[in-house]
Amino acid sequence: MYCNCRYFVKNMGKFAGYFQSRIGCQRLCNQNYKEKCYGYMYEPQNRGTCTIFQKGFSGKISETLNSKSSVYRKCVKMPPAISEKCCGQLVQTPTFSDHFDDGDMAFTYNRNTCRSTAIVSCSKPTEKNNAVLVVNGNNVVEVTIDNIKFPATTCLNGIWQMANPPLNVTSLECKG
Repeated sequence: MYCNCRYFVKNMGKFAGYFQSRIGCQRLCNQNYKEKCYGYMYEPQNRGTCTIFQKGFSGKISETLNSKSSVYRKCVKMPPAISEKCCGQLVQTPTFSDHFDDGDMAFTYNRNTCRSTAIVSCSKPTEKNNAVLVVNGNNVVEVTIDNIKFPATTCLNGIWQMANPPLNVTSLECKG
């Protein structure tokens, strides 16, 4: 999306370097910052400046037709299944919210070679907020004033499931 992005650079972004193309900036976001990159801005007419965003920015982008900058939001998907009985690794999905910060999520599996059960841990980002574990963007499965350890995550036909009734996991958020 093209935007008037000075607000993002000043208040939310971190200078990451100069690149000849947008792909270089995208790779930096995906490889070096991994789960702590929520998006990036590429400015081809400003020497190829790349800015990385380490916090979500949903609802803050305004489109400007004559802009010389583009902001891209990173999308995260769950890795594919290894087999029908073994699921891929679970992945934390960035929270794109003005009202919540991301907590730290960790996963403990029964086996690393064939994952069939997992414990999902969610550490709240600040002391003032509750920890909230969200499945698929809008299903709150746990809220607590302490950190969360959610043990009921199972692999069925190569798909992670959580909660009761079971939800097929396509995204996991830890926020507070």
